[in-house]
Amino acid sequence: RRRTGLRDFVSLPKDATMAPATSVRPPSQVVDHGWEVRFRRYLESMERGHNQHFQSLFGRLQLSSEMSRVLDNRLLLVDFIRTRWSLIQNQRLVRPIIIVGLPRTGSTYLQRVLSGDPDAYSLKMWAAGRPVPDETECRIIERAPIHDENRRHSPRYANMERNMQAFQLFGSYCRAIHNATVDEPEEDVLLLDNSMFSIAMTVLGQCDEYFDLLTETEDSEKDNIFAVHEALLRVLQWQFRKETPPDGSGGHWVLKTPAHMFFGSIKHLHERYPDATFVWTHRDPASVIASALSLMSNFHSLSSYRVDVGHTGEVFPQRFADSCHESMEIRRRLPAANFVDVQYQDLVSDPVRVVERIYASRGCGVSPRYREALPQVLARLRQNKFGKHRYTLEQFGLTREAVRETFGPYITYCRQELGFEL
Repeated sequence: RRRTGLRDFVSLPKDATMAPATSVRPPSQVVDHGWEVRFRRYLESMERGHNQHFQSLFGRLQLSSEMSRVLDNRLLLVDFIRTRWSLIQNQRLVRPIIIVGLPRTGSTYLQRVLSGDPDAYSLKMWAAGRPVPDETECRIIERAPIHDENRRHSPRYANMERNMQAFQLFGSYCRAIHNATVDEPEEDVLLLDNSMFSIAMTVLGQCDEYFDLLTETEDSEKDNIFAVHEALLRVLQWQFRKETPPDGSGGHWVLKTPAHMFFGSIKHLHERYPDATFVWTHRDPASVIASALSLMSNFHSLSSYRVDVGHTGEVFPQRFADSCHESMEIRRRLPAANFVDVQYQDLVSDPVRVVERIYASRGCGVSPRYREALPQVLARLRQNKFGKHRYTLEQFGLTREAVRETFGPYITYCRQELGFEL
């Protein structure tokens, strides 16, 4: 690889692409001034240490593609706000359902079940990755919104479909861990990518310096970051606009990402969406950590010649535990009525009952249209259809006892304040 100079051939978008992205400023309420610093620090982190020596050609291509996507999205958002702000400024984001909780707790499954409600807005992969249409597509959407029958006409759909085909070619086993497709709902961490405030970026390599930078982000800057999050949701809702049922049971977004457990994000989400329902998914931390570290290592193996499982096992359990404990403290200061708790075993054994409980907490029942659709939704989401995900804590030098000790305050919180054992 070094002899052929492939690393130098695949260049990263740095200074040459930075200037255009800041040449036009959107209204102050949707500007996150620190994104350029995070962008540069992330690239610097990806150029050092383990990444410098072991990043693969595919990893280099993937990184370059992701950074270009972020810059493209920012340019398009700035242009959209400058020319079409009136189209979205009155869009109401009605009582979103935001699924939080540690990774590997059934949150993806729950998101896809809840997104089966025909009256809800779901964040499909292709739209989450490329949320803002260009000028030509905007003119088309102004005349008619995007729906299931015409979505393939969007150039963004075709772009994301090609990217996912390449990813699945190199990472077929990853589908057994997290089956991502262009038409399935995906995490709204993809919206946070555009502010470079995304723990998902750490999947592409060892990025300890970048993670520390995110940890140190000031609250005022986080307010700006989640203003961009809201602006992107407004843009998306305008594209997929639909009639809201008269009983108020629909018209809401179904969002999900474990990234919201980090960096005090639940606090800022509540300030931005005060009527949101936070659904916190729970599972034994030992099972969570074994599965999550396996997922991270498998994704990291796509971009690196060598995965340092020792570093993964040493650093990430504590990071996950710290994020969980911080989120517990934030939750204690917020209205209890905004939260619903879902245990993994309940979700697996009786997902319909879980759905009913979530909707009941919002003061509305499951609509007849959604109830009729649920059996087909659940059949489509059958577990393990792409193979079984196998993992152990011992792969990462960990034991069940040590992990549960690290998560001790969270386990106690669930027992004493939420009323169940993990």
